[in-house]
Amino acid sequence: MKSIKKQYFYYELTFALLAIVFGTLFHFIYKWSGYHYLIAFISPINESTWEHLKMLFFPFLFLTFIEYFLIGKNFSSFVTAKTIGCFAGLLFIVAFFYTYTGIIGTNYLAMDILTFVLGVLICYFFSWYLSACKKTGNHTSNILCLCLLLLLAFFFAAFTNHTPNINLFKSIPSEVLKN
Repeated sequence: MKSIKKQYFYYELTFALLAIVFGTLFHFIYKWSGYHYLIAFISPINESTWEHLKMLFFPFLFLTFIEYFLIGKNFSSFVTAKTIGCFAGLLFIVAFFYTYTGIIGTNYLAMDILTFVLGVLICYFFSWYLSACKKTGNHTSNILCLCLLLLLAFFFAAFTNHTPNINLFKSIPSEVLKN
């Protein structure tokens, strides 16, 4: 690896660990805030899969903003790679969660935590690989991908209180959850 690629790898690893920590904290900040309506837009408000995707998305988004100024501006495909990585992590969480719960018939807290951690790691690995190794983007794709991230942030906010009637948005009753 070249020096900047190696440095970027360590940044991604550090930011992935921070995303795991902040994502875990985001699971609780809605309750800690006294159920503040603004916090609801960035933190899970129930046990639905959709709401739990906020645990990856918003820490990732905040950390990506910081990371851009630290090292990301050195990579022409940074925003494109970050967006692809984010979507890969989110899709992994949804696919893995519904696959394992479909096979087993229920969910388990340890598996849910593992699903989140793997989703974050996939997100950051794809981001690093596509930025540092593949040169996947240009100015136009970066702008389009930034718009996609903002659109997804809008959907997270909009669907917090106005959820579509599909299983992805349905809260799993707490008595069904296994520890």
